Amino acid sequence: MHFYLQMLEQEEGLRTKIVLASASPRRKQIFEAMGLDFDIISPVDCDEENSGDPFDIVYRNSISKAKNVFGGQDLRKLKAIHSREDFRFLISSFDTIVSIEGRVLGKPSGPGEGYEYISLLSGRTHRVISGACVLDSSTGKYEYKSSTTQVDFRKLSESEIRNYISHNDVGDKAGGYNINGPGLVLVEKINGCFYNVAGVPVYEYIGLLEKFNYKIL
Repeated sequence: MHFYLQMLEQEEGLRTKIVLASASPRRKQIFEAMGLDFDIISPVDCDEENSGDPFDIVYRNSISKAKNVFGGQDLRKLKAIHSREDFRFLISSFDTIVSIEGRVLGKPSGPGEGYEYISLLSGRTHRVISGACVLDSSTGKYEYKSSTTQVDFRKLSESEIRNYISHNDVGDKAGGYNINGPGLVLVEKINGCFYNVAGVPVYEYIGLLEKFNYKIL
């Protein structure tokens, strides 16, 4: 742990642990790349909304995920491990959707819907909107921010789309593609944060952590 954080925690009387409230391997990879020391607790039976205003959707979903983990059994188990220490957990949750011409694209239900999504995005510009929420387990207080990235897809042929769908799992990715994986071949250019498209608006997330006096550097 950085010396600055150690001094800060001594002042507050609390030690801090990050909790990633997500089962996404891409978010896990981003957290690791950021050098964070964290545990993972996935939300349980947390229904995600996918209709309405895109910014309202990611707002509600990301906060709902954080509250789900806050009130869940797995966090209580984690607290029990550190029961002899003054610990707080910064529960970090995210929600990402794709929006194009008023339509919201979440995670495809299967290859058929995945084909529909990629066909719709082909040769066009869409927005990727991610919400980020950090909830302090010691107080129940939470903070929220969102980020938007514009993504241009190159024009894809029908065979290219079918080949992509047949060789990639599209079911756990908003819009049916992973820009941090094989989905990068679909993209012509982006305007905004790359990692926002991958599921974590890094700049905004760092700002949220700072609101709770947690500095990464």
